[in-house]
Amino acid sequence: MTLKIGLPGAYDVTKKEIIDGFAAKFPNIKVEVQDAPWGDFVTKIATQIAGGMTPDVWLQENAVILGYGKRGVAEDLSSYIKLIFRDAFQQFKMGPASAAAWALFVIILTITLFQRYFERRWVHYV
Repeated sequence: MTLKIGLPGAYDVTKKEIIDGFAAKFPNIKVEVQDAPWGDFVTKIATQIAGGMTPDVWLQENAVILGYGKRGVAEDLSSYIKLIFRDAFQQFKMGPASAAAWALFVIILTITLFQRYFERRWVHYV
């Protein structure tokens, strides 16, 4: 299994130690970093979205991500995050907040694995 991560500016944004630590902890998951210079990253992601070849996870500024959510390309997770934050830090209900965080993680993981499985059947034009 391969986890594709899109990074603007590559390791300038996310420390190499974090990605390498993840790869060491989960050796059965290959990590593929897809990077581009800051100025080219928005164009690269837009092209990947148009071609249906986006990375599993990517880092991008909020203004651009909001546009993706409106088009249905990216899921807006803010309502889930606000629920977790409210339960954990405003109402001090760590149990429900932890359960919600785990549920969100499992949902994202399931969708990612589902996409990875069916990716083998896609037609790739070179």
